[in-house]
Amino acid sequence: MTIFASFILLALVRLAVAFPAYDSIAGLSEREINEYVARNGVAAIPNPPLPLPKGQDGLKLVNDPAHPFIAAGPNDIRGPCPALNTLASHGYLPRNGVARPNQIVTAVMEGLNLGNDFAKFLCYQAFLMNGNPLTNLMSIGMKTHLTGPDLPKPALVGGLSQHGTFEGIIPSNCISELI
Repeated sequence: MTIFASFILLALVRLAVAFPAYDSIAGLSEREINEYVARNGVAAIPNPPLPLPKGQDGLKLVNDPAHPFIAAGPNDIRGPCPALNTLASHGYLPRNGVARPNQIVTAVMEGLNLGNDFAKFLCYQAFLMNGNPLTNLMSIGMKTHLTGPDLPKPALVGGLSQHGTFEGIIPSNCISELI
């Protein structure tokens, strides 16, 4: 039992050393972070949508007149998620492919009919791994300067194209090696 307790203590100490409690985000002072937040504001997390209008008993039409399809331009970012790409091409998300978490939550609720709780879970799980908490922006594709400055390691601001951080997919060559 003593060996087990020592092992657990060692594991916990290792975690405490790996993530210092007082390191500043992006190497900025508290004053600089407060100025940045005051200048850029704080985005509210969307509430669940209202019930469907009377007489509508099905899903919302994604390709409605308010959200026409416009193909991605040469400077627009698209990534590995076909759903987010579709939402950006229809204007539910900013068409350039860089959005705030609250925009992504609202877009997947309106465009894909996801529930509010599940939409928040997916969005913020991805945002914590691949978004920029200082600017509150995330790319739905590759790393871009549009999301703001890079944070110090081990943080990544690589967008959703940053493989192996959010999706947890095992590459197919690893699966074939197991077979």
